[in-house]
Amino acid sequence: ELAEIASLIDGAANSQASQREAGRSLSEQMAERCDSLAGSVESARDLAELKGQVASQLGQIRESLNQYQRAEADSETLTDQLAQLASRVQQMEHEAEENRESLRRHQHKALHDPLTQLPNREAYDERLAHEVKRWERYGHPLTLAVCDVDHFKRINDQFGHQAGDRVLKVISKAIRRRLREVDFFGRYGGEEFVVLLSGTDAGGAQTFAERLRKAVQTWVSDMERLSVTVSIGVSTRKPEGETSIHSLFDRADQALYRAKAQGRNRVAMELTCHTGEAPCVQAGLS
Repeated sequence: ELAEIASLIDGAANSQASQREAGRSLSEQMAERCDSLAGSVESARDLAELKGQVASQLGQIRESLNQYQRAEADSETLTDQLAQLASRVQQMEHEAEENRESLRRHQHKALHDPLTQLPNREAYDERLAHEVKRWERYGHPLTLAVCDVDHFKRINDQFGHQAGDRVLKVISKAIRRRLREVDFFGRYGGEEFVVLLSGTDAGGAQTFAERLRKAVQTWVSDMERLSVTVSIGVSTRKPEGETSIHSLFDRADQALYRAKAQGRNRVAMELTCHTGEAPCVQAGLS
């Protein structure tokens, strides 16, 4: 289709050039024929000779006009083709817009959880890679909070999966309302959520995570027969000792296990060695 458009546009340009040349040629021929006719009138010795010369000149004028009319006819045909082309281009633009909208919907579906409409794990992986690059370039603090619903299996078993789905939706709303525009909040899987806090250090993240924990407890307290809480593990990107971009999640996940082991409904920060440079491994927490 693009090749056809290019061909027609080239044809239009050539036709315009030909049309201009035809008009210039007709003008020159008309001037030449008129001069020749005037000369014939002056030089004719009798009426018969004048008649013959005039007839010859008129025939040439008529042929010049015919050539110009044929050029005009070709131009009209091309004009019709260009009108059809404009209609087709408009249709192509409409189809392209539909394709862009369809692609946008598919991208949203591929990167969002259908239940909570939060970004999913794939979206989290993309955002984490982006934030780590920003951290490596600018050195701004980067903190991750991993949130897990306490006793979620018990909620599903006692009240059904619809109640469990409702809990996840309520929790997602409770957390999302308290985030900044620059923060990332997504559903990592099951009853687990992740929050990426760009530009927030460990101290600020702990305070922030406590607010999230209390917000969830407040929001779900009005749900019938349900008392829902979350446990949160927090880790901060280290300037040294990071083995991969996923080590940030691993340390936050270890902190989450400690929060669970310590009674749930609490925030736990990652453990660090005495030097404060690398996370310690605490055995027996799974």
